[in-house]
Amino acid sequence: MTFIPALLKSGWNRWWGVGLLVAAPALALAVLGLRAVRAERIEREQQLLEQQAQSARLADGALANLFEDLARRLRLKDGADQTAIESSFTLLSLDRSGVLRFMRERVYFGDSSEHQAAWPAKIEILVEEAQAAEAQQRAREAAFLYRRIRDAEPRLREWAEMCTTRIGHRLGDPSATELLASGRWSRTQDLSPDGMPIALVACADIARLSEGRRPAFMPLLEGTLENLRAGQWWLSYDERRFYDEELRRLFERSGGPLLSGDARLDEMAAVDEIVRKSPPVRRDAITRNFDRGEHGAFLIVWAAGEDRGGWLGLAISESKLGPIIDACLEPLLAGIQSRPAIRDAQGRLVWGESTGPLHAEPLLAVPGWELTFSTSTRAGWIDRRRVLWLGFVMGLVVMLMAGVAMTAWVARREADLARMQNEFIAGVTHEFKSPITSVRLLLERLSSGRLGPAQSAGEYYRAIDGEIDRLERHVNRLLEAQKIQEGHREYCFAPASPVAVTRTAIEELRPQAEARGINLETTVDGEIPDAWVDGSALTDAVENLLDNERGV
Repeated sequence: MTFIPALLKSGWNRWWGVGLLVAAPALALAVLGLRAVRAERIEREQQLLEQQAQSARLADGALANLFEDLARRLRLKDGADQTAIESSFTLLSLDRSGVLRFMRERVYFGDSSEHQAAWPAKIEILVEEAQAAEAQQRAREAAFLYRRIRDAEPRLREWAEMCTTRIGHRLGDPSATELLASGRWSRTQDLSPDGMPIALVACADIARLSEGRRPAFMPLLEGTLENLRAGQWWLSYDERRFYDEELRRLFERSGGPLLSGDARLDEMAAVDEIVRKSPPVRRDAITRNFDRGEHGAFLIVWAAGEDRGGWLGLAISESKLGPIIDACLEPLLAGIQSRPAIRDAQGRLVWGESTGPLHAEPLLAVPGWELTFSTSTRAGWIDRRRVLWLGFVMGLVVMLMAGVAMTAWVARREADLARMQNEFIAGVTHEFKSPITSVRLLLERLSSGRLGPAQSAGEYYRAIDGEIDRLERHVNRLLEAQKIQEGHREYCFAPASPVAVTRTAIEELRPQAEARGINLETTVDGEIPDAWVDGSALTDAVENLLDNERGV
């Protein structure tokens, strides 16, 4: 229990008070700084959200205007506008019977008899007779009938001439073979009586030729395949794919290079899949739909048609959609502090880059679309004012920790000093109290005259003198300790014998030892050379060692 009073006397409460004076303001400033940083961050986030919401409304309006303009151009009868649209996007039409037509590619999905021509009965009879005569190898009769068809029906003129040329080729006429292989028929849009393009009819005979004769017909094959992919004839999707594969296979067998399939066929199949899932139903408003098929994603814009009572539409692939949105939204979103992006109803990215935390705003221009904003470095933690605030708060926290640590260290040091002082005072008191008590007892016996017959006053005086010398040594030791602590102790080094120094110290303490019945002896094994020391300091050190044994 003696530690608590000493601790109180050492200034423990005083130093803890100093620590609280340092820590309390720092803690208060740190809390205020953190609250200011949090309030500033919330305010910035709120401003950013408002800016993003406003940007989303502007972007929504810009996209709606873009699609409205495209729909308006669809409804115009001006061929220049529609040609411009076709050169950039895929132009569609959908009638009420569900037939989907790709206007530029001249491919349709569904059952359509629009491109099937109706012939007079007389012409149908002539066609049947001519084809029968050719099949039965009655060449002259077949050629005569084809010429009659040519003169009677202008729409079948090219087909009849091609059939006549084919008969000449089979009969071995070189001029007919050259004309048939020249590719003339691949450039015509005329059809056969059953609605097949003439070029495809001409190419059908090439498969029956020998491998050595096929290379001569490469111009016809190349022209037919090129015009087929250019959309020169109206064909159903299945017919278009079938003829494309057959012509490529025949082209390769005739010595041509390996050709890849028409990628637009896959795109058209994807558009048809999307249209079947979400067909247009309203005629009083523009319909916009974005969806994904097996072979890609497309945005389809529909406007009500006037002529057929159906709809006219544009199909924009995802790859072509990016530049369009860039041109539309880049001027509006260039100044915001977040990365904008557009996602579809499935959460897939349609435009832009999307990284980090997201904030989404719906876009009414296209159902299912939303404009997202991701945090960028400009709106993140790398902000000058925020860094300054955080640095200030961290400085206050460091000051708080340093103040508490210093207060604890000083308080512990004061407590240790107080404990050492108490121990020192107790030890000094004990050391001084023993000789003083001895002197007092000896003086009482001398003054009272209570001396034994064998005792003399001289012995008592010598004993008193020894105790006084002992007190003097204690005092000198205290003075020497003070000088050493203050750095004022001066040492005089000289050669001295360690044995002589030890014996001198023993002789100084011998009277006290004999008074206590202790015998001090010195034993030296061999010669010990002199050492360069301070003899007085070394003597005091040896005396301290002997005196600390508590028996001397």
